[in-house]
Amino acid sequence: MASGSETSFDDLPSETAVEIFTRLPVKALIRSTSVNKSWYSLITNPKFISAHIKHTISSVNEDVVLFIPHSNVSEEPYASLYSFETGNVIDKYEIPFTTRTNTMQLVGSVNGLLCLTDVNIPYVGRDLHFWNPSVRKYLSIVTSCDHKWKEKDRFFNVVGLGVVEPGEDIRVVRIMYWDQNPGKLVGEFAPVVEVFSLREKKWREIENTRVPRVASNVIGISVGHMVYWLDRVGRTENHSCTVCLMSFDFRNEVFGLMKLTDDVRYCLGDCASFSLMKFKDSLAICVFKINGSNGIYSQPFQIWLMSHEDGTVSWTLHSEFVYEQVQWPVTITKSGRLLMSCDTDSPRMAIIRVPPCLDTSFIESLVMHERGSELLELEICKVSCPRSS
Repeated sequence: MASGSETSFDDLPSETAVEIFTRLPVKALIRSTSVNKSWYSLITNPKFISAHIKHTISSVNEDVVLFIPHSNVSEEPYASLYSFETGNVIDKYEIPFTTRTNTMQLVGSVNGLLCLTDVNIPYVGRDLHFWNPSVRKYLSIVTSCDHKWKEKDRFFNVVGLGVVEPGEDIRVVRIMYWDQNPGKLVGEFAPVVEVFSLREKKWREIENTRVPRVASNVIGISVGHMVYWLDRVGRTENHSCTVCLMSFDFRNEVFGLMKLTDDVRYCLGDCASFSLMKFKDSLAICVFKINGSNGIYSQPFQIWLMSHEDGTVSWTLHSEFVYEQVQWPVTITKSGRLLMSCDTDSPRMAIIRVPPCLDTSFIESLVMHERGSELLELEICKVSCPRSS
């Protein structure tokens, strides 16, 4: 062919180029940014990053989970992406930061961007670590708390993550409870509620929230712009109690509290246990109960999904099953595989010997790559809490 009739990739229509690039994996895209300025501009454009994320979500059907070290992080500073379909580790990512207590738990994740914090109760939510393993970029938000109480005082944080549209600002809500006496709010200090904006990189205190007290879950379950915590109130001598869900809406920054309906609360009797989870784009609650005698045990499970339409909350039974010699459920994968905290021989179950920090919705994305995201620009910054009035 004559040189005058030769064409190159740059001669393709922009729509065709975008279509080709959206099908490439993240590693190939990162290498492509160094080819020329036009490719760099295209790949780091926020609109392209959003298109690449949408294509990845729609095309990846493999049941995978990202395992992150739960403790002794410095000894094994790697997160592993594991495939349940092949039984193989797909990739390993070196963790580029440390925490105060050398422990980690997941606050939440959005489009491949993880938010992590310490496991130890006094340090939960004090520091936040936003990390995209795919592009090896992170931002550590180190908080220097300057409230009325000091290090020696007893308080704990309840945290949750959510997304605010249309700008897709990622935010974290932190509730600081004064815990002078376990299980009671006493003294002059009411809970302090703060919201962190990743776009603005600062904490902001919310006034007059009337936030309830959460007894069960320190880390909330994120579903879009909402985050939920499980609470039990009114426990009596016969172990009967009301099971409630506390919620926080990141759009209007309002808390809610709703009672779990009786069909879910008593589906396995009065003495059942409950665990909140996320299944695809829905809030899920796993109800389970240990039955047994003479060393022979059975443990029935029911998984219910919540829907919220026209201001009405309803629950639908998704699945139910019975297993032997199992313990606490950890989470549920995209295919409906329930992950447990001990060994089991069931083909529907995955073996997790120690409940680790894990993410079942992880995808590879370009979020935080160079200028591809306006949310993060620094590796480490200091953020001070506002003073209580």
